Amino acid sequence: MAQDADADQNKLESTPYAQGAAPYASLIEKLHREDVAQSIARDVNARQNVDLKSFLSYLLGRIRLDKARELPSDNLELLEDLLKKVKKVCMEDSKGDTSRKSKSKRKEEEEEMNTWTPSSSRLTSLHNEFAEATKTESESYRPWICMTNTALALLKTVKLDQANIKPISCDIVSIRNDPKTVGYVHNGTIVRRKPDTILIDRSIAQRFYLPDEATTVAWETIAKKIESEEAKSLEPYTANVAWEDIQYCCEHKRKSSKPRPTLSGFGLGVSVPGQSSGSVKRPLEQEGFDGVGTSRKATKKNNTSSPVQSSASKPSLSYSMMTASHSTRISGSEESSAEWNHAANQGAEYGLARLGSVQAATHAIGSIREGHSFTIQWYDRQGILSTNSINIYEIDNLPLYLAFLFIIQRFDLADWGTHPDFPVNPADATIIVDGKKFRLGKDVLHKQWGIQGRSTSVIECLEVVDHMEPRSCVVKVSFPEESRRLEHDLVDEAKRRGDGDSRVDHHIPEYVAHQEYKETSTSKIRRFLGLPLHTITGSRRMYAIVLIKLDGTIRMLKGKDYWRVWWDCFECHFALWKTGFRHRDISDTNLMYRNVVGSGKVGVLSDFDLSSLESERGRNTERIGTFPFMACELLSSAGLEGKIRHEYHHDAESFFWVAFFDTALYPKEERDANNEHVSRVIKAATGRLLPDDFVFCKQAWISYGNRHVTTLSQKVCWDGFLKIAYIWWTRSGPGRHFQNPPTNDHLSDDPDAIYQQHIDVRRSYEASHRELSDDGERNGR
Repeated sequence: MAQDADADQNKLESTPYAQGAAPYASLIEKLHREDVAQSIARDVNARQNVDLKSFLSYLLGRIRLDKARELPSDNLELLEDLLKKVKKVCMEDSKGDTSRKSKSKRKEEEEEMNTWTPSSSRLTSLHNEFAEATKTESESYRPWICMTNTALALLKTVKLDQANIKPISCDIVSIRNDPKTVGYVHNGTIVRRKPDTILIDRSIAQRFYLPDEATTVAWETIAKKIESEEAKSLEPYTANVAWEDIQYCCEHKRKSSKPRPTLSGFGLGVSVPGQSSGSVKRPLEQEGFDGVGTSRKATKKNNTSSPVQSSASKPSLSYSMMTASHSTRISGSEESSAEWNHAANQGAEYGLARLGSVQAATHAIGSIREGHSFTIQWYDRQGILSTNSINIYEIDNLPLYLAFLFIIQRFDLADWGTHPDFPVNPADATIIVDGKKFRLGKDVLHKQWGIQGRSTSVIECLEVVDHMEPRSCVVKVSFPEESRRLEHDLVDEAKRRGDGDSRVDHHIPEYVAHQEYKETSTSKIRRFLGLPLHTITGSRRMYAIVLIKLDGTIRMLKGKDYWRVWWDCFECHFALWKTGFRHRDISDTNLMYRNVVGSGKVGVLSDFDLSSLESERGRNTERIGTFPFMACELLSSAGLEGKIRHEYHHDAESFFWVAFFDTALYPKEERDANNEHVSRVIKAATGRLLPDDFVFCKQAWISYGNRHVTTLSQKVCWDGFLKIAYIWWTRSGPGRHFQNPPTNDHLSDDPDAIYQQHIDVRRSYEASHRELSDDGERNGR
């Protein structure tokens, strides 16, 4: 199976596991910063450095209305013209005045002014004050904000004669946010972050700084009010904004005298070499880890968002779990985890928050000012682009910052990363997908976490059709790789191949509309910047599909309903596999059900995003499964590198792990992150537990399967699935104890043989548990 490493994707047996932000399963939906720090750091370490002027040229092209907007050479020429004009308007009056006025002198001058009047001399004076504010971060906020707002006022008068430029639509203004936190809801959990200075629309600023004004006031009046608040103290009034109000964040840091640490992480099981250009943020809550990966602080105080479980009701640690914990190791060193507090990681957190706060965010923009070093960051679903730094303290570099402000001052919502077809606040809004109208609901049913990846979000909606009863649907927005088949095409293929087979009919999803948004391709900016071809491979674009709403995921079910839905999905998967259709992503969120009159709950094999055909060998770089449910063989180094062919027995094993997690490891009522079972899975999925150690845990879990704590409602299911556990125990390696193993220990990779083993278990178990059997009446069986 294993082959020598080869960079050519065509020589791999399967797709290597993605090294970007982890595709977390819903079983670990309550995540904190200590859980995801390495994932963020991994994306930061993999960022690509780009030339600042080339990057500004790309942004300049976004605000052009003429046909030359995508020509790099033409935009570079226009940028040089812009640099000359912003220097003339914003700095020429102060030419030769290089003296740095004292703070007291500048305050006296400001007190003498009856009106807020921006000028180049004022801008230069504020820049000088900013460059001298080196003692603390907060000391630098006021001159930075005032300098930025003065520049924005002056830049409104700059005209570019060589190109047709967008008018100002989002009239931005700079304000302080620190020390307030800004939160957004992710899968029911409020995620809070604390950016330093931000840019927001003038209307938002007026609402907070001039709440008594009933009519729209002048932008200069708002800027003057902000500046007067900044002059009051080092901690002035700050606005209570939401992430959807924020267009841009600037992270400020004092220049650190310590060298930046590097991280050798094992995110998703693939080792990422430490890089001097990357840095890792130390979570505020994290105290470091001991030898078995338990947070020292967590041993003193519960630090999770999961429902807290009383000691009286908390299940005891199973024997297999204790056995597994003795040899586990946590990736990363104590020394590196002790310095996880650097600007690049904090900036990435804010980019991630911006991407996660709306349903269809295509990208986010931010900047990092660390001492004198200033860089601009671009975050999209392919990764992070970071410009080369400039010394922002040097007055000669100020025009580059001013040109940047001129450009983003003319950004519309699409330029900021909010797709115009999808509203920021979706409740009761109407969208059009493929020419059909849908009214969005209030609930976002699912939002995938992370910067890099498909970033799937699902929101409920109603189909709007004249003279017809509206159908309940969901709109699923994602960012699949451009080389991959789109989901509607795969659903059509599965339907065509399974037509007439009762195991497939009514057991796959139905869609009503789909649309591809090619203009959102992440390759555009990378091609414009002339990045190497291998960095463009894996480019993504936004895609929406509207599906008929199902009634829930399998993990919501218990007992008889769980048992039946699991087998429905298992048999549908096998029937499709025999036709050459490969699902490749079995998880407890992809096994769903619908309520059918006369048949009860019917299983639906859902989410065909990662599916493929046997005859295809794609060049995509997408992952090959949801980490906690992946087969043990695919969690090996060779499997994660794509050197092991994805076979039927891998998906069949994933089905078992779905059943195990849902009915034995930690049932829904006991999903307390203090439960070591939960902690172990979270550490594995977020890169803090080595894949080999997670495999060891899995082997121990199934070796002592009847010692796991289950709820009474799930015990009837687990007792049946425990008989299937032996099939996978025999593959986990010799010398392991298995209590009461079946007499049949025949191993085979043949799909028919494996399928028959499962069906034999089902028939035998249902014969002694008639409450689980449908007697062949349901679904035509």
